[in-house]
Amino acid sequence: MKSIKSRILINVIAIVAAGMIVLGVVSIVVNYFASVNMIKTSIEGTAQVTATRIQYEMDAYKNVAMAAGAVGDLSDPKVSTTEKQTILNNWASQYGLVRSNLLDTNGDSYFDDNNYADRDYFQHAMQGETFVSTPVRSAITGELTIIVAGPLWKDGEMGSEVVGVVYFVPDENFLNNIVSSVKVTENTNAYLIDNAGNTIADVDPEKVCNENIITQAQTDTSLQVLANYYEKMIAGESGTGEYIIGGKSKLFGYAPVEESDNWSLGLAVPMSDLMGPVYTSMAIT
Repeated sequence: MKSIKSRILINVIAIVAAGMIVLGVVSIVVNYFASVNMIKTSIEGTAQVTATRIQYEMDAYKNVAMAAGAVGDLSDPKVSTTEKQTILNNWASQYGLVRSNLLDTNGDSYFDDNNYADRDYFQHAMQGETFVSTPVRSAITGELTIIVAGPLWKDGEMGSEVVGVVYFVPDENFLNNIVSSVKVTENTNAYLIDNAGNTIADVDPEKVCNENIITQAQTDTSLQVLANYYEKMIAGESGTGEYIIGGKSKLFGYAPVEESDNWSLGLAVPMSDLMGPVYTSMAIT
């Protein structure tokens, strides 16, 4: 009798234990994927908000260039070059911009001896558009330079004849400052790439204008997964994903910067930073 009771007890315990194990595993799996999906949604949302912030910053600078192009004295041949330079210097100072320039229809500067006819911002502005150029390293100063250009309108009348180009140069660090302010976790890495995959803003300034994951992936296969996301980024897509580099798993979110020259913002967060509490919960379960 005792042996039968023992066997029944053992069987009951085995069934209960098996049921608890199954329920525990199901709970762990559901909890894991729900947490990952929630975190991905949060990261994508943060990327979109940051991309929108960059767009608003650029729109503000474009509005300055647009308004300056409608200042009648800048297109008036009777106003001296010195007076025009003073006007633009005052505009730059008022809006926290580094410097300004005024170009004629041939791309020649009124203020220096350079010609800018081959620059994309000059060509866009001559078509009546305000335009923000892709950041590049100056060959002269070595500093990151961004040009915000707009058309100079005849007699200051918007929509009339374009008689030149006015441009301003913002602080070279304004994009880096924006991406550096993004903190999902302590080890968050936010950055901005242009339409060719070049890094144009990063938490690490050394990567700016010196890194292109798409190009590097051609010789380093460990970067291929990330390079595939870069292809989606420069195509104007938004989304999330995961990749592993150097043995570290990261969650990744990306979003386009609207009204830019096909820029895109990327946001990478180490999986270990985000999933620590989830792993603890799984262990307890």
